[in-house]
Amino acid sequence: MNKKVAYRWTLCVSSILCLCAIQIVIGGEQPINKSTVTDIQSTQSESSQGAQAVGVGMSSNKPDILKNTVNKTDQESADQDQVIPQEMSEEVADITQPESMSPEKMSVVFPDTLTVTRQDSQDTARAQSGVSVDELFDEDAKRKAAVTLVDRGVEYFNKHSLADICHVFSHTKNFIEGELYLFVYSADGSVFAHGQQSDLLWKNLHNLHDSFGTPIVQSIIKKAQEGGGWVIYKWRNATKVSYVKEVKKDGKSYIIGTGYYPHSKPDAAVNLVKGAVGFFNKTIKEGRRVDDAFSPLSYPIGRFIQGDLYLYALDFKGNNVANGKQPSLIGTNSWNYKDSAGVLVNQEIVKRLKTSEGGIWIEYMSGGAPKRSYVEKIKDAQGNDYFIGCGYYPDATRKRVVDLVRKGYHFMKTHGLSESERAFRDPGSSEYRYGDLSLFVYDLKGKVIVHGTNTELIGQNHLDHKDDDGRLYVRDMIQEARYGGGGWIDVKMKNSFKSIYVEKVDLGMKSFVIGSGIYPISKHESMELLAKSGADYLETHELQEACADFVNKEGQFVRGDLNLFVFDTNGICYVYGDDMSVIWRPLLDATDDNGILFVQEMINAAKYGASEVRYTLNGVEKIGYVKMVQKKDTVFIVGSSYFR
Repeated sequence: MNKKVAYRWTLCVSSILCLCAIQIVIGGEQPINKSTVTDIQSTQSESSQGAQAVGVGMSSNKPDILKNTVNKTDQESADQDQVIPQEMSEEVADITQPESMSPEKMSVVFPDTLTVTRQDSQDTARAQSGVSVDELFDEDAKRKAAVTLVDRGVEYFNKHSLADICHVFSHTKNFIEGELYLFVYSADGSVFAHGQQSDLLWKNLHNLHDSFGTPIVQSIIKKAQEGGGWVIYKWRNATKVSYVKEVKKDGKSYIIGTGYYPHSKPDAAVNLVKGAVGFFNKTIKEGRRVDDAFSPLSYPIGRFIQGDLYLYALDFKGNNVANGKQPSLIGTNSWNYKDSAGVLVNQEIVKRLKTSEGGIWIEYMSGGAPKRSYVEKIKDAQGNDYFIGCGYYPDATRKRVVDLVRKGYHFMKTHGLSESERAFRDPGSSEYRYGDLSLFVYDLKGKVIVHGTNTELIGQNHLDHKDDDGRLYVRDMIQEARYGGGGWIDVKMKNSFKSIYVEKVDLGMKSFVIGSGIYPISKHESMELLAKSGADYLETHELQEACADFVNKEGQFVRGDLNLFVFDTNGICYVYGDDMSVIWRPLLDATDDNGILFVQEMINAAKYGASEVRYTLNGVEKIGYVKMVQKKDTVFIVGSSYFR
C-alpha cells in the first residue's frame, strides 16, 4: 500500500472514529445515517492496464476466465492486501453474547464500477417490506431468451454444414447468452454438440435418467418430435426446464435445445409430481406392488421432499394412499374435504382430471391462505385411477413470517404463556397460521413450548439439534433473539434452505423465543442462502474438506446452476463451481465483459461485510453474494451467483 493510499485510509478510519465518538456523546440511541464508502485500493496495476474483457460463468465455456489474468510477483500481490476487519462472529455453543451488528444496509461504491450493496443480515428493508426478489430473476424473460436462442440455432443449422454447426455450438460463444447454451442430440440420443461440456460429445445419453427416474434425453427427443416445447426434469440437485425443437439435415433427425434452472416453487412442484409419476409408472411396469410405488412418497426426509414441498396421492374415490407431510392420513378418506370457500377440492381435482390429457393446476384455500397445487393422473396395472399432487402457498412471504411472529409476540405479552400455547397449537384455527407458516416457542434452554400444531414435540429439548450442515440452529435462534434483538437465521433442512425469524418475549421473570420459518421462493434467495451455507461450512470445517465438498457435482453445495466460489484476498482461486481448471490460479485481474475487475470487486466488497455484487458475463448481468471467512491467518471470500 503506497503512502497516499495509507494516508487516505488513516484519514477515513479517524473520521469514522470521530463520528462514533460524537454519536455516543450526543446520545447513542440516535440513528446513524446511511453512508457510502469509497474503496481506496488502486483498481489495477500497470501490468494489467491492457487486459481485455472475458466471458466466464460457472455454467458456460470455462477456460475463458484465464485469458485476461496477469501473474504478479509476490511483492505485487502483497501490495494488493488491505486491512481486514476483525471477525464479527463467535462460537455459539455456549450461547455467549456476540458483538452487536447493525442491520442497516450501506452502499460501497467502487471506482468505475457498479454499486455493491452490503447486507449485514437478511432482516433488511426488502425482506421486511415483503417486496419479492423475483424481479432479480425474470423467468418470463428467461423463457423468451431460451426460445429465441433455439430459434437462432435452428436458423443457423439450416444454413450450414453439420461440422460447422457442431463446432460453433460447442467451441465458440456465438450461441451462449449467460447460462444459456445450445446442445444437439441425434434421434438416438448421441451428443453432437454441447455448449458447456465438450467431454460429452459422441456419448449416447439415451438411457440417462434423473434422480426420480425420469428419462431425460428420451423425454427431450419425444417432445421435440411432437412439435417441440418444454420439458422439465431434475439435474444437479435442482429443477431444470429445457426448450427443444426438431431439425433435419441430410434426411436425419436432430434435436436442438437449451435449458435453465428457475429455482421457483411452481417449477419445483411440477418436477416433484412428474418425478413421482415416472417412479410410479416404472414400479408398476416392473410388476411390483402399488404400495411399493407410493411408500417413498411419504418418507419425511426422502427424495420426494423439498423444503415445504411434499407429495400427496389419492385414488379417484378420495382414499389417501400417500402423504409426505402427514403419513397418518394414509388409509383415511378425504373425498368430502372442503376448503373455507366451500370448494370440494378432491372432487374438483378428479372431475377435471377425467377430461384432461395432462396435468392440471388447482387453486383453493388451506390454512387461511391461497394454495396452488399441480396434480397428474396415474393408473395401476388393474386400471385403478389415482392422482399425485404437490402444492405451495404463493403469498407466503418473509413479510408474512415477520407479521405472524409479531402478532404472536403481542398475544403472548397480553395473554400470557398458557393461553398462548392453546391458541398457537389450535388445529381448528388459522388465527396463528398462514398456510404452512406456524409459530414455535422455545424457552432459553431449548425446551419446546409450542411447535405449530405438532403436540408430540412439546416438552422435548432441542438445544443440541443440528441442521443438515451440522449447525446447532436452535442455539443460534436463542442467541439471535437474546443478544441480536431478534432477526433472521439461515439453516439447511429437508433437502432445502430455510430462513427463520425469531424474537425474544419476556414474561415476568422468564424469557422465551418465538419464531417462524419459510423456505426460499426465488432464485435470488436460494443463491444467497447457498453462499451463507458455504461460508458457515468453511468456518466449521478444514479447508481441504470444505473445498472437496464444494466442488462435488453431486454434493449438497451444487444446486443446478447455483454453486460456490472461494478466493483468498490475493485472488487465488480455491473453488469455482465444479471447474477444476482455475483452482490455484491467480484471478485478481480477471475482468468481466465491461473490463471490470470483478474478482477484485468481490474481495473488496466482502471486506466491508456480506455484500451483493453485480457484473456482466456472456452478455448477461450476473448477481452474486459474497461473505468473508477468516481461518487462522488467511481470509477467504465465499460466494455464489446467477445470471439475471
